[in-house]
Amino acid sequence: MTPSSTYALSDQVIGRVIQRVQPLHFQHACTNECPRQIQLCNNADWHPTSTDCGSSRVEGDSSLNVPGYTSVFDNGQVTLVPTRRTTWMSTTKRERSRINQARYRDRQRQHHETVAKSIHELRQEIQALETKRRNIKRCSPTYTSSWTAVSDFFRVFRHGFKASLLSIEDNETGSGEQFDFLRNTMTIDGINDAEALANWKLMSAYHGDVLLELKSLEQVAENCLLATATITIAIAEKTLQHVYPHLITDGKLSSIAEKLLNNRLHICGSMRFDWNSTSCRIVSLESSFDIMSAMLKVQGNLKDVAQINYWRRLSFYFDNVQMKTKRRE
Repeated sequence: MTPSSTYALSDQVIGRVIQRVQPLHFQHACTNECPRQIQLCNNADWHPTSTDCGSSRVEGDSSLNVPGYTSVFDNGQVTLVPTRRTTWMSTTKRERSRINQARYRDRQRQHHETVAKSIHELRQEIQALETKRRNIKRCSPTYTSSWTAVSDFFRVFRHGFKASLLSIEDNETGSGEQFDFLRNTMTIDGINDAEALANWKLMSAYHGDVLLELKSLEQVAENCLLATATITIAIAEKTLQHVYPHLITDGKLSSIAEKLLNNRLHICGSMRFDWNSTSCRIVSLESSFDIMSAMLKVQGNLKDVAQINYWRRLSFYFDNVQMKTKRRE
Protein backbone atom coordinates (compact mmCIF):
# COMPACT_ATOMS: atom_id res chain seq x y z
CA MET A 1 0.00 0.00 0.00
CA THR A 2 1.10 3.54 -0.75
CA PRO A 3 0.49 6.43 1.66
CA SER A 4 -1.99 9.02 0.44
CA SER A 5 0.63 11.84 0.78
CA THR A 6 3.05 10.24 -1.67
CA TYR A 7 3.04 11.18 -5.37
CA ALA A 8 4.69 9.27 -8.17
CA LEU A 9 6.39 11.40 -10.83
CA SER A 10 7.37 9.92 -14.17
CA ASP A 11 10.35 10.87 -16.35
CA GLN A 12 8.01 12.78 -18.66
CA VAL A 13 7.15 15.13 -15.82
CA ILE A 14 10.68 15.89 -14.51
CA GLY A 15 12.72 15.26 -17.65
CA ARG A 16 12.70 18.89 -18.76
CA VAL A 17 13.03 20.48 -15.33
CA ILE A 18 16.22 22.55 -14.92
CA GLN A 19 17.44 24.84 -12.18
CA ARG A 20 15.60 28.16 -12.35
CA VAL A 21 17.72 30.00 -9.78
CA GLN A 22 21.00 31.30 -11.13
CA PRO A 23 23.91 29.63 -9.24
CA LEU A 24 26.61 31.76 -7.63
CA HIS A 25 29.38 30.59 -9.92
CA PHE A 26 27.27 31.46 -12.97
CA GLN A 27 27.51 35.15 -12.12
CA HIS A 28 31.22 35.02 -12.91
CA ALA A 29 30.67 32.97 -16.03
CA CYS A 30 28.31 35.60 -17.42
CA THR A 31 31.14 38.09 -17.69
CA ASN A 32 32.62 36.06 -20.51
CA GLU A 33 31.52 37.35 -23.89
CA CYS A 34 31.81 33.91 -25.50
CA PRO A 35 28.39 32.21 -25.78
CA ARG A 36 27.79 29.27 -23.56
CA GLN A 37 26.27 26.23 -25.20
CA ILE A 38 23.86 23.92 -23.46
CA GLN A 39 22.97 20.53 -24.89
CA LEU A 40 19.25 19.92 -24.82
CA CYS A 41 17.83 16.59 -23.84
CA ASN A 42 15.80 14.61 -26.36
CA ASN A 43 12.20 15.54 -25.80
CA ALA A 44 9.39 15.00 -28.28
CA ASP A 45 7.19 17.70 -26.78
CA TRP A 46 9.75 20.47 -27.38
CA HIS A 47 9.96 22.16 -30.80
CA PRO A 48 12.07 25.20 -31.74
CA THR A 49 10.73 28.05 -33.84
CA SER A 50 12.80 29.34 -36.76
CA THR A 51 13.96 32.95 -36.76
CA ASP A 52 14.94 35.28 -39.52
CA CYS A 53 18.65 34.80 -38.95
CA GLY A 54 18.52 31.10 -39.72
CA SER A 55 18.64 29.97 -36.12
CA SER A 56 15.83 28.77 -33.96
CA ARG A 57 14.69 30.65 -30.88
CA VAL A 58 13.19 28.67 -28.05
CA GLU A 59 9.50 29.40 -27.45
CA GLY A 60 7.16 28.21 -24.79
CA ASP A 61 10.02 27.13 -22.51
CA SER A 62 10.65 29.62 -19.76
CA SER A 63 13.09 27.27 -18.02
CA LEU A 64 15.96 28.49 -20.29
CA ASN A 65 15.51 32.17 -19.48
CA VAL A 66 18.86 33.24 -17.99
CA PRO A 67 19.16 36.86 -16.85
CA GLY A 68 21.45 38.82 -19.15
CA TYR A 69 21.43 36.17 -21.91
CA THR A 70 19.23 35.27 -24.89
CA SER A 71 18.68 31.59 -25.75
CA VAL A 72 19.22 30.71 -29.42
CA PHE A 73 18.81 27.17 -30.83
CA ASP A 74 21.26 26.12 -33.53
CA ASN A 75 22.03 22.57 -34.75
CA GLY A 76 20.45 20.88 -31.79
CA GLN A 77 22.13 23.12 -29.23
CA VAL A 78 21.00 26.10 -27.25
CA THR A 79 23.41 29.03 -27.36
CA LEU A 80 23.29 31.67 -24.64
CA VAL A 81 24.13 34.99 -26.28
CA PRO A 82 24.89 37.86 -23.86
CA THR A 83 22.63 40.85 -24.15
CA ARG A 84 23.93 44.36 -24.79
CA ARG A 85 23.61 45.21 -21.11
CA THR A 86 25.78 42.27 -20.08
CA THR A 87 28.44 43.23 -22.64
CA TRP A 88 28.39 46.83 -21.41
CA MET A 89 28.79 45.72 -17.79
CA SER A 90 31.76 43.51 -18.73
CA THR A 91 33.41 46.37 -20.63
CA THR A 92 32.88 48.74 -17.72
CA LYS A 93 34.44 46.27 -15.31
CA ARG A 94 37.56 45.91 -17.47
CA GLU A 95 37.84 49.66 -17.75
CA ARG A 96 37.66 50.03 -13.97
CA SER A 97 40.33 47.35 -13.62
CA ARG A 98 42.65 49.21 -16.00
CA ILE A 99 42.10 52.46 -14.11
CA ASN A 100 42.88 50.78 -10.78
CA GLN A 101 46.04 49.22 -12.20
CA ALA A 102 47.17 52.60 -13.55
CA ARG A 103 46.58 54.22 -10.16
CA TYR A 104 48.55 51.43 -8.46
CA ARG A 105 51.48 51.90 -10.83
CA ASP A 106 51.41 55.65 -10.19
CA ARG A 107 51.53 55.09 -6.44
CA GLN A 108 54.43 52.65 -6.83
CA ARG A 109 56.34 55.10 -9.02
CA GLN A 110 55.76 57.97 -6.59
CA HIS A 111 56.92 55.79 -3.69
CA HIS A 112 60.08 54.83 -5.59
CA GLU A 113 60.84 58.48 -6.40
CA THR A 114 60.29 59.49 -2.77
CA VAL A 115 62.64 56.79 -1.48
CA ALA A 116 65.32 57.66 -4.07
CA LYS A 117 65.10 61.34 -3.13
CA SER A 118 65.39 60.52 0.57
CA ILE A 119 68.47 58.35 -0.05
CA HIS A 120 70.12 61.13 -2.06
CA GLU A 121 69.44 63.68 0.70
CA LEU A 122 70.80 61.32 3.36
CA ARG A 123 73.99 60.76 1.38
CA GLN A 124 74.51 64.49 1.03
CA GLU A 125 73.90 64.97 4.75
CA ILE A 126 76.37 62.19 5.61
CA GLN A 127 79.00 63.73 3.34
CA ALA A 128 78.50 67.16 4.92
CA LEU A 129 78.77 65.73 8.43
CA GLU A 130 81.91 63.79 7.48
CA THR A 131 83.51 66.96 6.13
CA LYS A 132 82.55 68.81 9.29
CA ARG A 133 84.02 66.05 11.45
CA ARG A 134 87.32 66.14 9.57
CA ASN A 135 87.54 69.91 9.85
CA ILE A 136 87.00 69.73 13.59
CA LYS A 137 89.57 66.97 13.86
CA ARG A 138 92.17 68.99 11.97
CA CYS A 139 91.74 72.01 14.22
CA SER A 140 92.38 70.04 17.40
CA PRO A 141 95.51 68.05 18.30
CA THR A 142 95.03 64.37 17.60
CA TYR A 143 97.79 63.10 19.87
CA THR A 144 99.21 64.57 23.05
CA SER A 145 102.10 62.10 23.31
CA SER A 146 104.82 61.27 20.81
CA TRP A 147 104.78 57.63 21.92
CA THR A 148 101.12 57.28 21.00
CA ALA A 149 101.59 59.01 17.64
CA VAL A 150 104.54 56.83 16.62
CA SER A 151 102.79 53.64 17.70
CA ASP A 152 99.74 54.62 15.68
CA PHE A 153 101.96 55.32 12.66
CA PHE A 154 103.03 51.68 12.55
CA ARG A 155 99.41 50.59 12.89
CA VAL A 156 98.12 52.80 10.07
CA PHE A 157 100.96 51.94 7.67
CA ARG A 158 101.37 48.31 8.70
CA HIS A 159 100.65 47.13 5.14
CA GLY A 160 102.28 50.01 3.30
CA PHE A 161 100.41 52.65 1.38
CA LYS A 162 96.99 51.80 0.07
CA ALA A 163 95.97 52.18 -3.56
CA SER A 164 94.17 55.46 -2.86
CA LEU A 165 97.43 56.97 -1.58
CA LEU A 166 99.58 55.85 -4.50
CA SER A 167 98.16 58.67 -6.64
CA ILE A 168 98.92 61.31 -4.03
CA GLU A 169 100.41 63.70 -6.63
CA ASP A 170 97.10 63.81 -8.47
CA ASN A 171 94.85 63.88 -5.43
CA GLU A 172 95.67 66.63 -2.99
CA THR A 173 92.33 66.28 -1.26
CA GLY A 174 92.55 62.54 -0.74
CA SER A 175 90.53 60.81 1.92
CA GLY A 176 90.93 57.78 4.08
CA GLU A 177 92.58 56.89 7.34
CA GLN A 178 96.14 57.21 6.02
CA PHE A 179 95.55 60.66 4.53
CA ASP A 180 93.88 61.83 7.73
CA PHE A 181 96.79 60.55 9.81
CA LEU A 182 99.36 62.34 7.65
CA ARG A 183 97.43 65.61 7.64
CA ASN A 184 96.53 65.63 11.32
CA THR A 185 99.65 64.10 12.88
CA MET A 186 102.70 64.55 10.67
CA THR A 187 102.21 68.01 9.17
CA ILE A 188 100.98 71.46 10.03
CA ASP A 189 99.60 72.72 6.73
CA GLY A 190 99.64 69.49 4.77
CA ILE A 191 102.10 67.15 3.09
CA ASN A 192 104.62 68.13 0.44
CA ASP A 193 103.11 65.67 -2.00
CA ALA A 194 105.81 66.01 -4.66
CA GLU A 195 108.72 65.05 -2.41
CA ALA A 196 107.63 63.47 0.85
CA LEU A 197 106.66 59.81 0.80
CA ALA A 198 107.59 59.42 -2.87
CA ASN A 199 109.98 56.54 -2.19
CA TRP A 200 107.58 54.75 0.10
CA LYS A 201 104.85 55.03 -2.49
CA LEU A 202 107.07 53.37 -5.07
CA MET A 203 107.89 50.60 -2.64
CA SER A 204 104.20 49.89 -2.03
CA ALA A 205 103.37 50.09 -5.73
CA TYR A 206 106.07 47.72 -7.00
CA HIS A 207 106.01 45.11 -4.24
CA GLY A 208 103.30 42.83 -2.95
CA ASP A 209 102.34 41.93 0.61
CA VAL A 210 104.15 44.80 2.30
CA LEU A 211 104.38 44.37 6.07
CA LEU A 212 105.88 46.98 8.43
CA GLU A 213 106.46 45.76 12.00
CA LEU A 214 107.65 47.72 15.02
CA LYS A 215 110.25 45.83 17.05
CA SER A 216 111.29 48.41 19.65
CA LEU A 217 110.88 52.10 20.44
CA GLU A 218 113.18 54.25 22.58
CA GLN A 219 113.70 57.92 23.32
CA VAL A 220 117.17 59.03 22.21
CA ALA A 221 116.72 62.74 22.86
CA GLU A 222 114.12 65.20 24.02
CA ASN A 223 111.17 65.03 21.61
CA CYS A 224 112.99 62.39 19.52
CA LEU A 225 112.09 58.71 19.27
CA LEU A 226 114.06 55.95 17.51
CA ALA A 227 112.11 52.92 16.31
CA THR A 228 113.62 49.60 15.28
CA ALA A 229 111.46 48.04 12.58
CA THR A 230 111.31 45.29 9.99
CA ILE A 231 109.83 45.56 6.50
CA THR A 232 108.78 42.41 4.66
CA ILE A 233 108.15 42.65 0.93
CA ALA A 234 107.34 40.09 -1.77
CA ILE A 235 109.07 40.00 -5.15
CA ALA A 236 106.36 39.76 -7.81
CA GLU A 237 106.40 39.95 -11.60
CA LYS A 238 105.68 43.68 -11.55
CA THR A 239 108.72 44.07 -9.27
CA LEU A 240 110.94 42.48 -11.92
CA GLN A 241 109.44 44.60 -14.66
CA HIS A 242 109.67 47.99 -12.94
CA VAL A 243 112.57 47.76 -10.49
CA TYR A 244 115.21 45.92 -12.50
CA PRO A 245 114.08 45.12 -16.05
CA HIS A 246 117.76 44.54 -17.03
CA LEU A 247 117.42 41.01 -15.60
CA ILE A 248 114.78 40.19 -18.23
CA THR A 249 115.91 39.54 -21.80
CA ASP A 250 113.32 39.08 -24.56
CA GLY A 251 110.71 38.21 -21.98
CA LYS A 252 112.86 35.52 -20.35
CA LEU A 253 114.11 35.70 -16.76
CA SER A 254 117.74 35.21 -15.90
CA SER A 255 118.77 32.68 -13.26
CA ILE A 256 119.21 35.48 -10.73
CA ALA A 257 115.73 36.83 -11.46
CA GLU A 258 114.24 33.36 -11.05
CA LYS A 259 115.66 33.22 -7.52
CA LEU A 260 114.03 36.53 -6.68
CA LEU A 261 110.62 35.79 -8.18
CA ASN A 262 107.97 34.88 -5.58
CA ASN A 263 110.50 35.30 -2.78
CA ARG A 264 110.17 37.45 0.32
CA LEU A 265 112.73 39.86 1.73
CA HIS A 266 112.93 40.63 5.45
CA ILE A 267 114.65 44.00 5.74
CA CYS A 268 115.76 45.35 9.11
CA GLY A 269 116.26 49.03 9.81
CA SER A 270 115.43 52.02 11.96
CA MET A 271 113.17 55.06 11.81
CA ARG A 272 113.68 58.34 13.66
CA PHE A 273 110.70 60.54 14.61
CA ASP A 274 111.08 64.19 15.72
CA TRP A 275 108.18 65.50 17.79
CA ASN A 276 106.95 69.07 18.26
CA SER A 277 105.40 69.38 21.71
CA THR A 278 103.79 72.73 20.87
CA SER A 279 101.82 71.59 17.83
CA CYS A 280 101.63 67.96 19.04
CA ARG A 281 102.75 66.68 15.67
CA ILE A 282 105.58 64.70 14.11
CA VAL A 283 107.70 67.27 12.29
CA SER A 284 110.32 64.95 10.76
CA LEU A 285 110.80 61.29 9.89
CA GLU A 286 114.06 59.70 8.71
CA SER A 287 114.50 56.00 7.92
CA SER A 288 117.40 53.68 7.06
CA PHE A 289 117.21 49.96 6.20
CA ASP A 290 119.85 47.29 5.46
CA ILE A 291 118.81 46.06 2.00
CA MET A 292 122.05 44.32 1.07
CA SER A 293 121.91 41.82 3.94
CA ALA A 294 118.40 40.79 2.95
CA MET A 295 119.45 40.27 -0.69
CA LEU A 296 122.51 38.28 0.37
CA LYS A 297 120.31 35.78 2.20
CA VAL A 298 118.33 35.14 -0.99
CA GLN A 299 121.19 34.95 -3.53
CA GLY A 300 123.81 33.34 -1.27
CA ASN A 301 126.83 35.18 -2.71
CA LEU A 302 127.98 38.75 -3.18
CA LYS A 303 128.68 38.25 -6.89
CA ASP A 304 125.01 37.79 -7.75
CA VAL A 305 124.04 40.65 -5.47
CA ALA A 306 126.49 42.90 -7.26
CA GLN A 307 125.11 41.86 -10.66
CA ILE A 308 121.57 42.57 -9.54
CA ASN A 309 122.42 46.01 -8.21
CA TYR A 310 119.05 45.66 -6.54
CA TRP A 311 120.15 46.78 -3.11
CA ARG A 312 121.03 50.18 -4.54
CA ARG A 313 117.50 50.57 -5.88
CA LEU A 314 115.87 49.53 -2.62
CA SER A 315 118.24 51.77 -0.69
CA PHE A 316 116.81 54.60 -2.74
CA TYR A 317 113.39 53.60 -1.43
CA PHE A 318 114.23 53.33 2.24
CA ASP A 319 117.35 55.30 3.11
CA ASN A 320 116.99 58.92 4.18
CA VAL A 321 113.26 59.07 3.55
CA GLN A 322 112.26 62.35 5.16
CA MET A 323 108.87 63.81 5.87
CA LYS A 324 108.93 67.36 7.13
CA THR A 325 106.22 69.88 7.80
CA LYS A 326 105.48 72.93 5.70
CA ARG A 327 105.21 76.08 7.72
CA ARG A 328 103.31 79.24 6.89
CA GLU A 329 105.36 82.12 5.54
